[in-house]
Amino acid sequence: MPASEDQIVIVSERVGPVTAAERAIETTGARVRGAPVWSLDDIRRHADDATVLLLGAVEPMGERELAAMPRCHSVVRRGVGYDNVDMEAASRLGVVVANIPDASVEEVSDHVLTLLLAVERRVSDFDQAVRMGGWERDPQVVESLRRGVRRFSELILGVVGLGRIGGALARKARGVCGRVLATDPVVTPAAAAAATRLVQGELPESVVNPAVLQSPQLRNPSLRRPAPGFEPSATLRRNSD
Repeated sequence: MPASEDQIVIVSERVGPVTAAERAIETTGARVRGAPVWSLDDIRRHADDATVLLLGAVEPMGERELAAMPRCHSVVRRGVGYDNVDMEAASRLGVVVANIPDASVEEVSDHVLTLLLAVERRVSDFDQAVRMGGWERDPQVVESLRRGVRRFSELILGVVGLGRIGGALARKARGVCGRVLATDPVVTPAAAAAATRLVQGELPESVVNPAVLQSPQLRNPSLRRPAPGFEPSATLRRNSD
């Protein structure tokens, strides 16, 4: 942070109340406060004096919003993705944009695995059947719900995009699924070997989770839909690294 007596760090209310972690920035002489930055009007009212902005994942930060903070030299996305920040506009305006690449890796990969397991085991459907009494009174309900439920030991998890989150998911899934395969155009087999088996091309089996980095290299339309070789029973889930 440039040395100055009037550095003002605005913490978007989207990321929650200002905590001790943000208050620690004040030891540098900066002032820290929370503010809503949901819109251009919010910024003009509450954050036009910001020199640094700590941003969440969804507040739009385009050229007009950035220009409304003429003293702002840095925008920090408190998370991984920065799709809500106009990077070209930030460059034109001389604003440095940073992110936290390893934020929430464990939490997101845990959540993805939880959702995959819940979908495969039809947890929500069974829960509803129990609450409505169908589990006890109607054998056909139970039989219908059981139809199509598969054993994890017989499934193959395909991970498209073996970044931090995809790699963590693959590592955790090895103890659950029968096999874990992965594909990623920018990860070498040596780098992937510790977590899974890296394959080239399509993943035509069972369950696929596209943990796809939002970068030009990986914005491939073929990753956004099941490949032609996918089994009819394949389940497609997406999370972003």
